[in-house]
Amino acid sequence: MVQLNTLLAWACFSLGAQAVSGFGKTCNSWQITDVRRPHILHANCAMPSGVYNVGTQLVLNLCLANDNGRLVHRANGGWDGSCNISGWNPDQFTGTVMHASCKNNAGQYVSTSIDLSESPSTLVNTPTAHNDEKDNFVGNLNGNLAC
Repeated sequence: MVQLNTLLAWACFSLGAQAVSGFGKTCNSWQITDVRRPHILHANCAMPSGVYNVGTQLVLNLCLANDNGRLVHRANGGWDGSCNISGWNPDQFTGTVMHASCKNNAGQYVSTSIDLSESPSTLVNTPTAHNDEKDNFVGNLNGNLAC
């Protein structure tokens, strides 16, 4: 496994891959266009050439979890099994902050929000999973959304 990771890292470096950067700085028109599950984040993101990759997508279940009614950054968190968003709604986002309602341990839906561009290592009292080494939790990797 270590050899495979080393090979992948070398391949990305050799091909000039960019590090994950905050999607809020290099992507535009982000939205969740469908309320069906899984919830998918859509955006247009700049590639290293400066050309935009239109319509890149990221399944947010790969990035978020519901922790007692609170959205948190967690790899493979499966948040949308117990959370709702209102699709086609301009209020889903305030900047890079996504708004939703999630069930707490008592089974009640409560309002919650999360800044998708924050680094998990800089958040206070937020469980971090596997991505502390990245600058941003949802980012732009060579024109593609990534977490």
